[in-house]
Parts: sequence; C-alpha cells; structure tokens
Amino acid sequence: MKQLFLILFLCGISLTSFAQRIIMSGVDLQQPANIGHRDTIDQAVQLEVFFDQVDVDTILKSTVTYNLMLQLGEKYSQYCSYGEYRIDSLIYATKGHPTLGEFQEVMTKYFRRPSYGFVHEYGTPTFRENHTLMMNRYRADDSTVVMNWQMHPDTLRVCGLLCHKATTHFRGHDWTVWWTEEVPIDAGPWKFHGLPGLILKAQDAKGLHLIEATAMRQPLLPLINCRKQGFRKVTPAFLRKEEKAVALNYAERAKALGMFEVKSAGPKRHFYSPYEEEE
Repeated sequence: MKQLFLILFLCGISLTSFAQRIIMSGVDLQQPANIGHRDTIDQAVQLEVFFDQVDVDTILKSTVTYNLMLQLGEKYSQYCSYGEYRIDSLIYATKGHPTLGEFQEVMTKYFRRPSYGFVHEYGTPTFRENHTLMMNRYRADDSTVVMNWQMHPDTLRVCGLLCHKATTHFRGHDWTVWWTEEVPIDAGPWKFHGLPGLILKAQDAKGLHLIEATAMRQPLLPLINCRKQGFRKVTPAFLRKEEKAVALNYAERAKALGMFEVKSAGPKRHFYSPYEEEE
C-alpha cells in the first residue's frame, strides 16, 4: 500500500471520477481514507492570508517558490503549505470521512511543500513544528522564539495595507519585516511574531529568503487542526540537525529507506536553504 501511494504521488496521476466505484491496481477508491487523527485547537479562525515563500540554495544555484497559508484564529495561528490546508479543508467538508479517491485527488493536485508547518499560541514564545523528512515524521516544540525588534520610520504597502518596517537578528539571519497596524494580531509567517500587528513581508539580508503576502480573505476553513498521531517528538536541535543531514545525503537516505535505488555510491545533495543557522 505504501508503495502504491508513493508511485501515485511521484507520477502525479490525476484521479477524477468519484461518482462511480473505481478500482485501480486493486485499490477501491471509494473506501475511507486513513488520514490519522487531527486535534482541533481553534474553532474561530478570523482571517486567512496567502503567502509566497521564495528560498534560495546557493550551492545548487536553485530557487524554489512555495505557496503557503497563514490561518489566524482566536488563540492560535498556523502557517502551513497550501496543500496541507486543502487536506484540512477536505476533512472538514467531509465531516472527517473523505474517501481514498477524494484524498488522493487533493494529494496529487496540490503541492504539499514545504513539508513542515508551525502552530503558534498568541502571547507565547512557543512554536510547535510538524516536519516530514522523507518518510519520517517529527514534532518539536520550540519554546525560545524571542525576537528583539528595532522599529524604523519607513512604510510600504503590502496587499493594499500600510505596513511599517522592523528589523531583527535571529539565529544566524538579519531580517527586515513589514507589519501592519490594520490587523492588530501578533502573528506572521514562519516563526515571526512579537510586533503590534500582522507581519506581511519578511526578507533576510543574505537574499536567501523572501516571504510576502499575496492575498487575504475571510476564512473558508473556520478551524485549525494540529496533528500529533504518527509524529515522533524530538527537540528543535535534533530536527535542525536531521533536516541538514537528510538534505546533504538525500540519495543515500532514500536508498536506505528503500524508496529507490541509487546508482552512484556518493551522497547526492537535496535542496537546502535553512532559516536557522548556528552562530
């Protein structure tokens, strides 16, 4: 079964008709999907913000753009891939019981990258990160996310909202962000927080990362889910170390997991553009 899901995901097979009973490779797509338990931690989402996140790997000379969603709830915010958001939307629309065919359609239609997500409780320095590295799922609680901001008089409009400039140094990067008083919520993409209003744009001084809001809307999904089942609890330090090890030895790790065969014996690097670095 795992091999079938991997093949379908990698090949990008489009599954369409759900009106009939469909059988593919002996799998009944009308059977319930095994999606695992998700805890609803906030049922009063106030705003949804779309972000484009651009990351650069200077070694591979590669640039990747991701589409992510920031949900702003009553007590929590969540920043995750748009694909993950669409899966939560499917679960909500089907009252927690999507079929295998419906689930597979979302999986193949929407790009579930990056493979991590963050949940933040307002007013605290703690972020819960769920991160899938290859076929391993990890969960880490980072309780030391404190950003010391310097305010600047500069202004900029993002998504039509007047934003103010602030800068900080955090875990190896110098950041410039733009936040707005028009949405007085202490939240932002990634782990950004600690300002009087919503952060809509962030860029590091090295030119490796740019995150910018592209649109916002009233919520279509009124709740925030947090996954625990199937995730191994680790420390943030372990997660950063493992993230780097997987990226720098991607082919060998894949071979060890039996995902595919690697012809060359040497390690092959995968895209790697860390937001946190040792100082």
